[in-house]
Amino acid sequence: MDKLDEVDTAPEIQQSPPTGASDLSKEEASTSKFVTMSNPEYIVFTDSELEQVRRSYFEQKRLGTEHNVTLSKELFCRLIRNTMTNMISIARATEDSRYPTKHEVNAMAKRLLEYYPMIKDKSSNSDWEHVAKKLMKRLSNVKSPRKAKVRPSK
Repeated sequence: MDKLDEVDTAPEIQQSPPTGASDLSKEEASTSKFVTMSNPEYIVFTDSELEQVRRSYFEQKRLGTEHNVTLSKELFCRLIRNTMTNMISIARATEDSRYPTKHEVNAMAKRLLEYYPMIKDKSSNSDWEHVAKKLMKRLSNVKSPRKAKVRPSK
């Protein structure tokens, strides 16, 4: 196992309370949406459906039945796709033609697992690696933007 795989994001993370309800549990409120690296600050993707599943998970966790709450394949794919799109946009905004590094993707995978604990892979002993693998696969499938070909004027 090389050093990149042993990423601990805790000291790099800025804590901010999630937007929305004030009746959130302390555990839910302590999870930040931001992953801060040396330069770019990445944001965990969320939308109303993902937030609804997350709230449901923490309600069930209070009751001790959190294993009943799972993220649908469609929502998981949306989370992966939009997270990587956001990461690419932020990375490209900081440096031209730059993409997120493996270190950054691993840190985001860990943050996603903290923010959305229901995506934990029960069959795997490593919680975040399957999320990192999906993010890397998405990154490898992204096509680089090409400059438009300018036709010579007549």
